[in-house]
Amino acid sequence: TGCAECADNFFLNGNFENGPTLPITYGQPNENAVDGWSTTASNNRIELWKSGFRGVPSQNGTVFAEINATQKAALYQRICTNPGAEISWSVWHRGRSGTDTALVRIGENLATATTEARMITGNTAWVQYSGTYTVPVGQYDTYFIFEAVNAGSVGNFIDNIVITENIAG
Repeated sequence: TGCAECADNFFLNGNFENGPTLPITYGQPNENAVDGWSTTASNNRIELWKSGFRGVPSQNGTVFAEINATQKAALYQRICTNPGAEISWSVWHRGRSGTDTALVRIGENLATATTEARMITGNTAWVQYSGTYTVPVGQYDTYFIFEAVNAGSVGNFIDNIVITENIAG
């Protein structure tokens, strides 16, 4: 059912900690095993890294995600929102093999979501990106999409994603 029929409003697992137990390196579980998250990848795989694998620490907690597991893709969540509400969002981004570029897209569905930020980050440190989004009139379902830009990219790490809704009063 769509969000017009529900009252739930939550963003899950912004640190990617709620998922399968990983080996000491990384894993590529099915999206169903990673609480809250979906992918546009045709094989439904989400790549998760353990903090410290290949010298890359997580930004927060012990796990973080790579947007492209085995192919150019996006990671996303659909949440219920209130029309007119202002959504505050933040995400930490880091490149894997040099400078990587990813988009933050937000909107009513995967096809029509608009680009809210272009993240361009090197591979030496995590960088925080943030912004606000006002939910349009009549929109109850809102997608938060983190999408790799370059088809050849093997990077784009994300972690510590926080989404909060401030209802217009």
